[in-house]
Amino acid sequence: MKYLRIIFWILGIPPLGFSFSILIFYIHAGKILGRFPYYNQPDPKEIDVYTTYSPLVDWTATIWLLSFPIWLGLLILHVVLKKKGNNWRPILITGSSQILAILMLFSKVFEWYID
Repeated sequence: MKYLRIIFWILGIPPLGFSFSILIFYIHAGKILGRFPYYNQPDPKEIDVYTTYSPLVDWTATIWLLSFPIWLGLLILHVVLKKKGNNWRPILITGSSQILAILMLFSKVFEWYID
């Protein structure tokens, strides 16, 4: 079960990478424009730093979307195997990072990015 806890911690990193990379790009674009961008105003590809941030955001989003089903499966496995005495700390912390990434996926920031 020690290995399962370590895997939980490792799978908590990709959603944070996605969330932070897209937020940093959004804030940097806002700093360049003097205001925060919104859907189609301007198109993200029109901003000079897009070529810098785009590979990072795309790569971290892909890694997160691949790791999320694995995390979910391990969560179910952990709950089934350890009905009593669950150590909820890694589940709550990594679950929070997963929820943050899901919220970013359905946010106006991501809507602007995929424009």
